[in-house]
Amino acid sequence: MSFYNAGIFLFENGAPLNPGNPYRAGLGGYTKQSPFGTFGVPFFLGLIGEAATRAFKAAWYAKWFVHRALRPDQYGGLVHMTKTNQKTYPINSYILGSPALIGPNGVFAKHGSYFLPQAYSEAGPQHPSYPSGHATMAGACATILKAAFDGSAPFAKLTDHTIQVASNDGQSLVSVPDPGITIGGELDKLASNIAFGRNFAGIHWRSDAEWGMRLGEAVALSILRDQDNNYPGEDFEGFTITKFDGTSVTV
Repeated sequence: MSFYNAGIFLFENGAPLNPGNPYRAGLGGYTKQSPFGTFGVPFFLGLIGEAATRAFKAAWYAKWFVHRALRPDQYGGLVHMTKTNQKTYPINSYILGSPALIGPNGVFAKHGSYFLPQAYSEAGPQHPSYPSGHATMAGACATILKAAFDGSAPFAKLTDHTIQVASNDGQSLVSVPDPGITIGGELDKLASNIAFGRNFAGIHWRSDAEWGMRLGEAVALSILRDQDNNYPGEDFEGFTITKFDGTSVTV
């Protein structure tokens, strides 16, 4: 829902369309037609759902058929069994002697075990860790919205361009001056927050989020390339998108 909400918010608040959209009226685009099923609101919001579904399939293939990576909480179990001499696993000595584990404010001092603390009482899901499904979905959906909008456009161009941050006590939102953020930057931030939020909970590694986002991005770019082949009659040369690594691509 996060990316549907973001897309609806951007469309409703007049976010400039991607420069490659032939329906970008007044900027060299069509002047007597409006986008709808082709390169319009339902087109892009519909692609979000398709991209999310394909991204999850790509992630689950990588999880089960390629990597089958251990989750952080399960790795914490190996650490606990090794530290309590119940089993011996090839754990790096730096981890076994880490202050985060054995220091006065470490895990054992606080919890009486060497297991990795979790935000969820049930701990992580039972499917493999790499890549993160949430991160892959987020990378794909953000890329679809980058195709919809001009990522370089200032957030201040929106009808509602209020920028809010959490208060010092975290109990409310406070409006702040515009620091010069862009639509593309905010889409990257949304994807990153969804991806890395799972890391904060203790159920994913950083690599799960980082490369999951890029896998999702690749899935979305593939979908957009397929879409390009469906519109030979349009004055369309492709959407230009800034990828997560900062490079640009036209699809």
